[in-house]
Amino acid sequence: MDIFTKALSFVSPKIALDRMVNQAKLRNFGRFDSALASEKRGISRGVSGGEDTSGTRERFALIRAARDLADNFPPVRSILLKFATYVSGRIAYQARTGDHNIDTEIERYWQKWSNNCDFLGRHNFTTLLQLSVTAILRDGDCGFIIVRDGEDLKLQSVEADRIGSPYDRTDTDKYIGGINVDDYGRPLSYTIFTRTINNQYVSPVDISSKEFIHLFDAARLDEYRGRSAFATALNATRDLQEAIKAEVQAIKYASYQSGIITSESGAANSNDYFSRGDSNDQGQVAKLQSLDPGSVNYLSAGEKMEMFKSDRPTGAFGEFIRLIQAHICMAVGLPYGFAFDADKSGPMARMESAMAERTFLRWRGLLEGQFLNRIKNVILLDAAARGLIPDSEYLLDGRWCWPAKVSIDYGREANADISLWKAGLKTAGQIYSDMGEDYEEALRARAKEANMIKELGQEFEIQPSRISDSVPITAIDTIFDESKNEAPPLIQSIGIGGTDALTGILGSLGRGELSAEQVGVILRVIFGMDETNANKIVAAEPSAKAEDPQAFAAFADENKPNKGMIAEALKGLEWRRKYNRGGTAIGVARARDISNGKNLSDDTVKRMHSFFSRHEVDKKGQGFTPNEDGFPSPGRIAWALWGGDAGQTWAANKTSVMAAKEAASKQKGMKFSRDQHGRFNGVNLISEMVMPTPSIGESQSDFVSRCMGDDLMTSEYPETAQRAAVCQAQTK
Repeated sequence: MDIFTKALSFVSPKIALDRMVNQAKLRNFGRFDSALASEKRGISRGVSGGEDTSGTRERFALIRAARDLADNFPPVRSILLKFATYVSGRIAYQARTGDHNIDTEIERYWQKWSNNCDFLGRHNFTTLLQLSVTAILRDGDCGFIIVRDGEDLKLQSVEADRIGSPYDRTDTDKYIGGINVDDYGRPLSYTIFTRTINNQYVSPVDISSKEFIHLFDAARLDEYRGRSAFATALNATRDLQEAIKAEVQAIKYASYQSGIITSESGAANSNDYFSRGDSNDQGQVAKLQSLDPGSVNYLSAGEKMEMFKSDRPTGAFGEFIRLIQAHICMAVGLPYGFAFDADKSGPMARMESAMAERTFLRWRGLLEGQFLNRIKNVILLDAAARGLIPDSEYLLDGRWCWPAKVSIDYGREANADISLWKAGLKTAGQIYSDMGEDYEEALRARAKEANMIKELGQEFEIQPSRISDSVPITAIDTIFDESKNEAPPLIQSIGIGGTDALTGILGSLGRGELSAEQVGVILRVIFGMDETNANKIVAAEPSAKAEDPQAFAAFADENKPNKGMIAEALKGLEWRRKYNRGGTAIGVARARDISNGKNLSDDTVKRMHSFFSRHEVDKKGQGFTPNEDGFPSPGRIAWALWGGDAGQTWAANKTSVMAAKEAASKQKGMKFSRDQHGRFNGVNLISEMVMPTPSIGESQSDFVSRCMGDDLMTSEYPETAQRAAVCQAQTK
């Protein structure tokens, strides 16, 4: 009963009773128990905004406490180092303008600027970023001023206690913790103080918000400044620090005391040597005796010696330490096992690593939004304006390449990534990103290594697979030797059944029952040959017999190369002789046929069209276009050997005409047969495909649409242009 109710009960007991009943109803039928006041727990603080009159004082008190712990308490120091290392231990910027040359120049400039970005010349960009992460966690925020040093832009760091001062005024809503805001609360400028060597705050300067980068992790929507991430655990952490000091003192005291001699009477024997002891500066007698190893003490009658026992620190104290450490981890968002106790089972350790990685990803997003993208945009735009890097419509497009994600078992995760990649559920770019690498740069490095291995193989006349395991050994490695122009027996590499199967397949190719593309697939998939060597076998064209009139049909004059193709082929042969690079043996043979004006077979024309379709991407490579470094590139030389742009157009047109003239029935597929031992012994052609034909009254557009969507047509003619040409021909 409160005082008012007690007083009311003397005047009107009934009214006082009704009041007590109503109060009980409010307590029992309210929504939240936590909203009820109770003498059993402390009273919650009043509701206030993210920034109030006590904000500056509290912020500096938290900074002092957090910095003291960071300097003197190892667990806090460990958390700060882990965060700085895992969030931004190694970071790189990858430009994505779409032009490889421009990307390279931008990345080189950024790397050069990063090494000299500190206005005071003390740190590089990576170190500044790590120190920023530490400052945000420990102090709550920090900042950087963008300054012009000569012609270059640089960064001047500002710690949290210099944004404003401990003595800031609190009599206005337009100055909040060192930040000057407009009528809507938007920052206009930041008041930066100079801190002297005697820790005095002098010479305030207002820095425009356009020239100041403020980094902080807000806990409230209306906060302008951050608070120390350790704020919720500072008191418990300081208690642990003091408790450890006290426990160490107790352990040391117990270690100094060996034992005590007691007597039945309680009085010391005056004749005992060590009972007299020595006197200290105050005249007090210290009755102590040092014991040497192996010494024997003779005690008087009635005396006994008791040795001290110490069980400090106890197991309970160890649990107390772990509890406070867990509070520290929870305050900054890290799992306890990741920060302090790695002795966990595999699944639990992986789960905690994943939880920590999510925290680091959140911080990286914060850094990109508040700092990295802003400073990157300013630096690149300034460099482009001064002509230090090429300007581009996509100058600011790029990505930050962060450290590899946290993992406890890279081998296991690598196998899982490979499985996801093969299933199409994860891209190679995502896998490289998880490893902290750039996908494009990694592929270029692999291509350079593969090219070097190939060149070394040619130089020493050995197979590339003999140099590195990264080049697989295929069946063709033991079949074909260009330098000796001889072929060892197939039986040594693929067995008798494989030899019979290969003989049958090549026979089907010669009779026209299988196309060159189909045989190429068989050689690569079934016999393990690489594309180049498979094409060498497929490219062998049988000579036509004079007595076979049908043999001349494929060699009609309609497939003679034009002048543009001949000129390109001659140019390609000359480049290959001069630079000793580009193209393959098949490409050289094709260039000789074209330059000699030889009439080409239909299969050869189709192979030309297939080559140009596969290698169209080579045009984007460096050195393909004149006036570029490395011109002519290997891709440009190979392009010329096959007839260049003129050959590409010519082969595409010829292929479309051939598709339109093909017979109405066409073999649908093939089946590989095996003997009783599972060895290949031949290929059987199966079923027939009947092409769609227009129905009576069906419009041309309706038929073409139906024909284009036919499953068998799609399977037989996967290329849209080719399928469209066939369907258009069927309408006629």
